[in-house]
Amino acid sequence: MQGSGNVYTDPSRGYYQPDPQLGWQYIERGPLWLGLDVVAGLLGAAVVAFAFGAWLDRRADAEQLREGLAGRVIWTLGLATLAIPIAAFVTGSLPADARTSLPEQTIEAPDDGIDAHLTGLPAGRYAVVEGHERNVIIATVSAGGEEFEARFIGLSGVWTGDPADLRQPMEATITADPGTVDTGVSARSNHAREYLQAEVHDVLRLRLDALTGAEPAEDGGLRIAAQGRLAFIGDEIPVALTGTLTTLDAESRARLGIREEHAMRIDAGFSLRIADTKLHADASDFSADAIPIRVELILVQQ
Repeated sequence: MQGSGNVYTDPSRGYYQPDPQLGWQYIERGPLWLGLDVVAGLLGAAVVAFAFGAWLDRRADAEQLREGLAGRVIWTLGLATLAIPIAAFVTGSLPADARTSLPEQTIEAPDDGIDAHLTGLPAGRYAVVEGHERNVIIATVSAGGEEFEARFIGLSGVWTGDPADLRQPMEATITADPGTVDTGVSARSNHAREYLQAEVHDVLRLRLDALTGAEPAEDGGLRIAAQGRLAFIGDEIPVALTGTLTTLDAESRARLGIREEHAMRIDAGFSLRIADTKLHADASDFSADAIPIRVELILVQQ
């Protein structure tokens, strides 16, 4: 009924809902989402109960055993196979407009250079709002027979430049702790930390060196393109990003709990080829040649 065919059970499936002002909003606490691991466990319990019952029926004292402890064991196993699906049903389903993963970002890079700017924001240094839930790096991974998101939180970083004149030099640095990676399933998250060698390489760092394009977007913000470098498992990998840059108005700042007057939102993405990283040694574990990565940031003027 849930329809996703996921391998691992997620005790509280996160999901996204559309927000006309702030893009897709992530809801961390969702319903119990059963996986094939639980289905296999329930099937195993049913087989054990059936085999035990068949053995019981062949005994001369079957009637007496059915009314005693052996009968209660069979009933307990039978009811247990119903309890977990009922629990999942009780926690509810996803809203009608919800998605279990971010929609693919299809923003094309502006091809006319930098031909736009943001209004209402002064030049200076803008910092990632510490601890804000909308600051996140999301990697969509295809591996182990399913597709899932690996989310990195607790981001820090700064952007320096002039929003009103994006032709001027700019730079940005965003850092994340690979040990914070969360895939929704603890065992899978631990595997992700092993792949990232989090104990040795304890920083993911994305540097933006320059904007290469900017043009107005339909929502009043900008479509942008940028060149940068990603520090990933000890390597520094060139990346090309596309995304949107938006000034946050008073209503949006209030909804986000931001008191500062000057704030902006960045939603950008790029593709990380597995062959370009140290993950290439485990390329057979992945079902795709590349990992799409999204970066969402809320920045305020310091």
